[in-house]
Amino acid sequence: MKKIVFIIAILLQCTFSNSAFATLYKYYFYPEVNTYYDVSGKRWVFKQDDFWVRNVSMPEGIERLGQRVTVWSDSKEIWYENHIHVAKYENGDYEPTWTRIKETFPIPKESVPNVGSCRYWFPEKKDNEQPAESSNCDELRNKAPLGVWVLSRTCKNIMKIEKYSSAAPGVVRQLRYYYIK
Repeated sequence: MKKIVFIIAILLQCTFSNSAFATLYKYYFYPEVNTYYDVSGKRWVFKQDDFWVRNVSMPEGIERLGQRVTVWSDSKEIWYENHIHVAKYENGDYEPTWTRIKETFPIPKESVPNVGSCRYWFPEKKDNEQPAESSNCDELRNKAPLGVWVLSRTCKNIMKIEKYSSAAPGVVRQLRYYYIK
């Protein structure tokens, strides 16, 4: 009788033990800045001075995160898989996981800037009156006139449109990402 109770206890422990099942952790990975957000832990995970750290605040010096990709891991030490994520998402050839908005793409395809370039877009002007693209995106953003849109592409499938305020200089009032097929 003792053997039967002992065997049943072992079987119950194996059946209902949490260690018998792999726990998966959900992270948002931002390839452009090589940074993670731990969804359940509500912490940013990033490399600082050659060490991976967890922090409630974003890394200093990052102004734009770029698009995110959802990644899953069976380990809380997501940085061990970083080389895989960097290699998989470095070329931008993926569809990011942001909320989709059904709206018409506002720019003619032939006016979309090349990868690594930006351009001003004035919504009130015709296509042939728009300024040429530039490879110095930071300069364009710093000198953005009132009401302009700044179009940029950091990878081949994604275009970002920053719509600047027509009343307050340097203020982005709307940010949109578009997946380009």
